[in-house]
Amino acid sequence: MDPRAQRTVAAIRATVLELAARGPIENVPVTDVARSAGITRGSFYNHATSPVDVLVEVLGEELDRAGEVFRAETLGQQMSRRAAFERNIERVWAHIDAHRAIYRAGLGDSLSPALRRVLTEHLTVQMSAFLADRPGIVGAANDEQRAVLRVLYAAHAANGAVGIVEAWLGLDGEPDHELLLRASLNAAPEWWLDGPE
Repeated sequence: MDPRAQRTVAAIRATVLELAARGPIENVPVTDVARSAGITRGSFYNHATSPVDVLVEVLGEELDRAGEVFRAETLGQQMSRRAAFERNIERVWAHIDAHRAIYRAGLGDSLSPALRRVLTEHLTVQMSAFLADRPGIVGAANDEQRAVLRVLYAAHAANGAVGIVEAWLGLDGEPDHELLLRASLNAAPEWWLDGPE
């Protein structure tokens, strides 16, 4: 990508993050992004499809980096499974804290569809990979059953974690990270922390 295009993409991404901190990104028209980024609508569409997709991409990239560290820690067995999950929860919450204005702005009765999507997709992929690396966790009779159970376990874990995020963001005051970590671990499925490989 040439330097001018790189600057345009960087401006789009920064502007989407800024606008998403003011309210749900689903309510932000491309015209507002283009105006705030100092570009034309045409330039926006040359580099992106929608403000929602830009936000999902930016936040997803950050979460994916955290997921890569988690996978390396659990695959290499650099630490216990519980310790790896604790560190991963801390990384995900650090991401949410860094973008708290965006996540809070996207919270009505529940997270905006874009924010729910990015968190759920990231956590589902992460849990699916974790389970694929440990076929003993799902303990099915054959590969087809294991594949189905991996999808179900990963969806359950991801959606439960996103539910904790929604509830936590809806609380008043500053987050108590120790309490959040304890709640996340205590509510986690047993197979997250212990059991067969």
